[in-house]
Amino acid sequence: MAYQNIIYTTEQHIATITMNRPQRLNAVNEDMTMEMETAIADADKDDDVRVLILTGAGRAFCAGADFRYHDVSTGKVSTQLAEDFRPTLEGIFHGNLSHPLAKTVFSLQRAQKPTLAVVNGDAVGLGFVLALACDLRIGSSKSRFCEGYGRIAMNAISGGPWLLTRVVGLGRALEFLMLSDFYQGEDAYRFGLLNRLVAPENLESEAHALAARLAAGPPVALRLSKRQAYRALEVNLESALDFDYSCAGAALRTEDHMEGIKAMAEKRTPVYKGK
Repeated sequence: MAYQNIIYTTEQHIATITMNRPQRLNAVNEDMTMEMETAIADADKDDDVRVLILTGAGRAFCAGADFRYHDVSTGKVSTQLAEDFRPTLEGIFHGNLSHPLAKTVFSLQRAQKPTLAVVNGDAVGLGFVLALACDLRIGSSKSRFCEGYGRIAMNAISGGPWLLTRVVGLGRALEFLMLSDFYQGEDAYRFGLLNRLVAPENLESEAHALAARLAAGPPVALRLSKRQAYRALEVNLESALDFDYSCAGAALRTEDHMEGIKAMAEKRTPVYKGK
């Protein structure tokens, strides 16, 4: 598929989706959501891909949904016509959970493989949600996070509150949701929102080093671990234990498990094949 709003690449078991509307600070329109959903699905079903990176082109990660605020403020277009997301908003008004925006966030969060948000700048509104939907997040002092919806008298949508409370806890999540303040990378790291905080000039190299480490890990075991972690958020301990042992039964049958044991005994780096 030829993409117009994103760049999709694969190399050394790592797939990268780059939101590519830098002139709009990678603000998301309908076409971008559909392209992202397709790319996420492609990465998830590609046996050669073991890790998925999500990042933005230029100086922003993602400024949220494209409402063209500048054009409205300068009188170029009306508020109604400025909303590139009008079809999505109509879907929200009618309780339609199958619109591209919700489906993209859900697809990213439920991807089988580890996902890494490389937050190279502002992550606002929907951009914040996309970062939250990834398993891990790496950023720098140039990273900024803002829930943002409160600034336009809206409540957060697209799973933002669900994801945010699980990443930073209830009290901190309510602070993000109610105040709509911007938080710098250092604060985000302190809150547990960022897993890694690195120097801006090292962000790309450190992100790829982290992705490469994940890609070198045992693919089946990593997928199972991801399922366990998310399932544990929604079930009691007894159910979690049952699921743990079910996953362990699957992992024990893999060639990678035997390779891990042999590599440990031989004091060498294991080479996993995802089998």
